[in-house]
Amino acid sequence: EDMILIYISGFVAHIIPRKYLDKETEKEFIKELKIS
Repeated sequence: EDMILIYISGFVAHIIPRKYLDKETEKEFIKELKIS
């Protein structure tokens, strides 16, 4: 179940253009993914 979540999270991360994420937002986003 966790692997599916990680796969989906990674997929979504690729969809979201990185230029819309500043460094802090990206750190928080990654932190949320790790907590999930």
